[in-house]
Amino acid sequence: MEFSPTITSWKDLEIKVFSLLKGLGYKTKRNARIKGVRGKHQVDVVASFEFGGLFYSVIVECKYWNCKVKKAQVATLSSVVSDIGAEKGIIISIKGFQKGALELAKNSNIDLLTFDEFAKKAEKTLEKALRHQCFDLITSLSTPFYKFHAKMSDNAHKMNEFWVPTEKGFTFLGGLAMFEMKLKDLEDKQFPCYYVEVPFHERRDEELERTEVKNRVDYIKLLLHNIEKWKEAAESDYNEIFLE
Repeated sequence: MEFSPTITSWKDLEIKVFSLLKGLGYKTKRNARIKGVRGKHQVDVVASFEFGGLFYSVIVECKYWNCKVKKAQVATLSSVVSDIGAEKGIIISIKGFQKGALELAKNSNIDLLTFDEFAKKAEKTLEKALRHQCFDLITSLSTPFYKFHAKMSDNAHKMNEFWVPTEKGFTFLGGLAMFEMKLKDLEDKQFPCYYVEVPFHERRDEELERTEVKNRVDYIKLLLHNIEKWKEAAESDYNEIFLE
């Protein structure tokens, strides 16, 4: 996923902003006409999502101008955001912002960003979301097995015996540990690099799938895909992994 690309026109700016927000999982629309309390408003991009039964929206104005954005544009967007009832407004400018605009936006729900700043912020947000997905998936896999392990170990202890997982059980635990290690080591990873697949079934080193990646976001996407594939393989061997 490439960030901070060259912007060639106002339409190109809108499309790139739209694509980045859509990539973050927002329900996104360009050139939207939205009805507010006092009237209808035409906005460049609107992005919305639902969480916990609540609906959130962000209004984005894209300024492909040869001058810095002024205070008046911040005031206008603030009024639109308030009338629509959106949670946040964002102005993205390729030339930056005048001092008055920056002062007005302080301590408000209006963010003023260059496209590069917006793209980097979007990258960090997407990276964080993907990391959470990976950890949540690993937890959903590990928790049932750890409970099973505790139960079997406790039963064995009552009979003065010692219980160990099956070979598939050890493979299962080893895979989870590998995924967690890949996530923890990511901060020190130098790009470009290769993502090496974690296989569920044993393979020789030369048979492992290797994919070149250019940035952290693409690396985590491959990791998440690997965990999802690995989960499917583990589910097919469930009875051997959870063998009493």
